[in-house]
Amino acid sequence: MTRLHPEEEIKYAHFHMNLAWIAVCAICFAVGVPIPWDENYSNRTLWIIENYSIHENGTKFYNYSNPERGEFEYELMGKWYDHLINGEYRYDFGTSFLNFCWNREIPPRESLFSIFRASQLMAIVQVLLRSAVLITMTQQLLQLYVTVKHRSMIAYPDRVSSITSFIFINESVYYLSLFFIMNFQIWQDAEYIYMLSISATMAMVTFPLKLLSNSILNGYQLISLIRILCGIIGIALSGNLFKGMNRFLQYVNCDQYGVHMVEFFATDYLANSLLYHAYKQHLLDVVVGPESSPQLKILSKTAHMLLLKDLLITSCSAGFCIGEFLGTLSEQYPDREVEVAFSARKSPLIVFVENRARFRMHGKMDMFVRPANETQVKEMIIRADTTVTANIVMWISNTQIIGNATIENLDFKLLETKIDDVDQSSFKDLGLFGAEFLEKLLTEILLLGINMPTMQGILLKNPKLSFHERYLKVETYFKIDERYTGVIVRSAVKQTLNHIG
Repeated sequence: MTRLHPEEEIKYAHFHMNLAWIAVCAICFAVGVPIPWDENYSNRTLWIIENYSIHENGTKFYNYSNPERGEFEYELMGKWYDHLINGEYRYDFGTSFLNFCWNREIPPRESLFSIFRASQLMAIVQVLLRSAVLITMTQQLLQLYVTVKHRSMIAYPDRVSSITSFIFINESVYYLSLFFIMNFQIWQDAEYIYMLSISATMAMVTFPLKLLSNSILNGYQLISLIRILCGIIGIALSGNLFKGMNRFLQYVNCDQYGVHMVEFFATDYLANSLLYHAYKQHLLDVVVGPESSPQLKILSKTAHMLLLKDLLITSCSAGFCIGEFLGTLSEQYPDREVEVAFSARKSPLIVFVENRARFRMHGKMDMFVRPANETQVKEMIIRADTTVTANIVMWISNTQIIGNATIENLDFKLLETKIDDVDQSSFKDLGLFGAEFLEKLLTEILLLGINMPTMQGILLKNPKLSFHERYLKVETYFKIDERYTGVIVRSAVKQTLNHIG
């Protein structure tokens, strides 16, 4: 076996290095592209998103059945589903349930060259960055191995032989640190935040040593000077390069979701104007009777849920009713139905604050007993003034605006009564009962939903509603219905051609 000439060895070495680089590229792109996140796109998840229900308190839940396995599942939907429904997720792969982001609040001053600022990108960009780090790491290690093995490629072979182990360790630690930083960014596992500091420190320590070792291997003075300058610049900018390193996993910002296609703003002045017109047209006057809401349930003193038709009566056959609550009502007017009429005394007021709306209305309440036979007449038994203060939370489900209400305060001032044993002090207790009743009634009305106005051919995608100080905001993406748009375009072209012809 004849030994090759040193120049021929160099040629073969370079050929093998390039061949190895191509092979590494192929392998990384073949196995480095992540598998789609099955849980995000599974039939079960899609079914839950399309068919979930909402409790009266606003909590989302679902009833899922799998006929193939004979399974039935009831579960409350947590934050992970909320972020998924709102489109606040970054990647369609991975296994971490922390795989979502918050709306970005752009600071007034920010370093554009921050590594973690640049890492807040879409999934396809993250995949390319991770693949680039893997390819570079593997290629450089192979190149280093071939260079050290073939001494003729080294400017100072005798000097290098004593530090070969150090060069390998330094190169390996440097590239592994970069790979860990990018990998933590993709997986978003908060348990490994402490590893980021270690990885960043190791990367900054091994970076100038890597440049120094490359200078020793090549022996070119100009390139050595440039590498030393790059090392100094990298160390000087390390504070900005790793700015926010310990926070970016916990507070991930997504620029691609930070700016929506369309945003609508409405101040509470507009809402108060609508309420004023509703007040003038007596749209806020409400009459509630046993037949008003067959589904409405109230929690009684005995912790039993009562239907409205069992509550607004004067005689209680079993359980609890309003006749038992108001003095001698059941004795003075036995076996009668009760009707409650609410009306506003002046225009209500609504104020938008962070995450909710505060609502206040001054009104009057008249309570009647209905006739049970032809000899009886409808008679007013109580007349009172009332002040209601409520908090309203609203959100968008699909294309409907829904919400719930919580009564903060409900005061009654007794003006007139025909029932014995009912005075102002005892009448105040009615606020406890009335608050729950009114809260459930308002929540039931809000859950009916308000359809968002849309244009034909425009499909809203992930609309979101949020309350802020003195205004509310609706932000959404949208897409064009291609089939509908295609029909319009074809019709327009056909009409144009007909006119020309």
